[in-house]
Amino acid sequence: MITNTLDHMIKGGFYDLIDGGFCRYSVDEKWLVPHFEKMLYDNALLCELYTKAYDQYKDERYLEIAKESADFWLKQMSEDGLFYSASDADSEGFEGTYYIYTYKEVEDALKQSEIKNIEQTLKMLNITQEGNFESKNIVRIDKEFPENFDMIKTILKDLRKDKKYPFCDKKVQTSWSAMMIKSLFVLAEHDKSYGEVAARSLEKLLDTLYLKDKLYHTTLIANKPKIEAFLEDYAFLADAMMQAFKYTKDDIYLIQAQRFINIALERFYKQGVWIFSDTDFEVKAEIYDNTYTSSVGVIVDAMFSLSRLIDDEKYAHFAYKTLEYNSYEIARRPVLYPKLLEQVLSYTRNG
Repeated sequence: MITNTLDHMIKGGFYDLIDGGFCRYSVDEKWLVPHFEKMLYDNALLCELYTKAYDQYKDERYLEIAKESADFWLKQMSEDGLFYSASDADSEGFEGTYYIYTYKEVEDALKQSEIKNIEQTLKMLNITQEGNFESKNIVRIDKEFPENFDMIKTILKDLRKDKKYPFCDKKVQTSWSAMMIKSLFVLAEHDKSYGEVAARSLEKLLDTLYLKDKLYHTTLIANKPKIEAFLEDYAFLADAMMQAFKYTKDDIYLIQAQRFINIALERFYKQGVWIFSDTDFEVKAEIYDNTYTSSVGVIVDAMFSLSRLIDDEKYAHFAYKTLEYNSYEIARRPVLYPKLLEQVLSYTRNG
């Protein structure tokens, strides 16, 4: 089930075969027609997933996809070491304009190149006169890649240069950025260059959003942040710190992870219950994994890891109390809480 899903997700459409990176979701069962918006958290989590899938299944394509997704965000969706939040689906007034092609423009471009067997190449790219999306074409490869695909990809990238790129949301968000930084450290196990980028990005994120011992949630690049951090910011940042320590073995990351976990416990933890925000209107943190992983599940994972690494049982205690408080819900509907379920299974195996 895992590899079948992973394989279909990267055939083209939901995954952008030309620039790299994943769209937000697909509207059909084939993963062909996406909502063309690209989100930082989707690409961060999928980058980590495909890297770990490569570790498990040794399929080189998975590692290639992880690198392409990371490279897309680093080259096109970042500035001065900080990551943009998203790019829109629409451009020039229509959805997907930047990403889709007419049959004729691709055929003409291929004819002007050194590519042979143009009809066969178009067929392999699923580019037809009828189109597969509103009479135009989303590039998709169902089976084997055409010969010289790197050359073809360059040709198709050149065709996009004449199109207006979708609007980019240049907001920098702590939690989403931390997800990408963690994924880069995971990817660095296979390519050290990503570790160097991750370390620089982490330092820049802290310089931007951790000011005078206060963590902030978000800001626009070059602006001062105003909104203080929520639970998810502390959780995902601590998680990224733990991965940074695992990769570098630099104790400073462990110390920083401990600092942010301590603050999160002080601000957001109340006898097994976690709140998302401690402003005038308290909001209870959701424990289910929805758009992305539950911040409760992430911080429980970080606390168990920290407890094992520094031999301090109090972090395991708070993690266990969280699981205990939510045990009924986790047992009743485990499919809704995969991250917390993972922690339950880990705890019952390892204590």
